[in-house]
Amino acid sequence: MKLVAIIALTYLTIAACSTQDTPTKKPIEAGIVIAADTIDIAEDSLNGHFFAVTVFTNDSSANGSYDVETIWGNNTAYTTLRMPYGGEAFIPIIRKGSETYSVIIGFNTEDDTTFRDYYGVTGARGSIKARYLKYYSFE
Repeated sequence: MKLVAIIALTYLTIAACSTQDTPTKKPIEAGIVIAADTIDIAEDSLNGHFFAVTVFTNDSSANGSYDVETIWGNNTAYTTLRMPYGGEAFIPIIRKGSETYSVIIGFNTEDDTTFRDYYGVTGARGSIKARYLKYYSFE
């Protein structure tokens, strides 16, 4: 009888100490450059101005949020980009847009290398425009 009790107690102790693998999101350090692109402004070569878009991590990047800094000459604009629901783990990628001073921020899924347009940033003399191009949901 004591042997059965010892075996049962040992089994219960081992079962209670077992751990389950639950996925946890690792915190991402804020301020790390994820993607960047720079284009010289041909119309203003005398001053050496440029159009630049940089995507940084922030305190909420583990949840799919990133900061976007856009520079056109002496003008700077900041905004926050939120990755699609269900795609919080996707990493932003920058590609050149169809206009001279434009870039498209997009992403690839884990099992597909297709670039998905998501967010567009355009610069022109006196203006910087940023907007979502398409909407996705990966639930």
